[in-house]
Amino acid sequence: MGRDAVHMRLNLEKLFPVTPTFMITTFRPVTREDSQNLGELFHKAYGGTVDDEGETELDALHEVAGTFGGKYGDFSWTTSLVSEIDKSLVSSSLVTLLRGIPLLAFTVTLPQYQNNGIGSHIISQSAGLLRDEGFYELRLVVTRSNPAINLYRSLGFVEYDHQSR
Repeated sequence: MGRDAVHMRLNLEKLFPVTPTFMITTFRPVTREDSQNLGELFHKAYGGTVDDEGETELDALHEVAGTFGGKYGDFSWTTSLVSEIDKSLVSSSLVTLLRGIPLLAFTVTLPQYQNNGIGSHIISQSAGLLRDEGFYELRLVVTRSNPAINLYRSLGFVEYDHQSR
């Protein structure tokens, strides 16, 4: 990651559940059939943010396919989730196992649904599923200037020196 990357981890033993304030949202596991809609979600969610590098929707679709295909480690179909409102994707958490350690590879929420607890809830749900599978930690990498870093901190993620471990 070329930007000022912050490596964070969450101790899953200290996980607490989060309830979204936007209660008409449903959550379910990701399927391969979600690829196209995830590409669209990624493109809309990243557009105009600090992590926007001018990617097209097709680029976003390729990123989803790469994630499913192992670009960031083995994809975790059992702990990766999507959130829907009226059968439209509004949020997603994509989890991989990078060298056997859970990585929150992507978490995205459409801008119009941010700050309603949907992102917190979907991350919390994925983390809980990981804990249920016997994992003790969830890691992520975020651009320091990305406002989502505050969301991650509020969920209990802490920065760590990834080079010393």
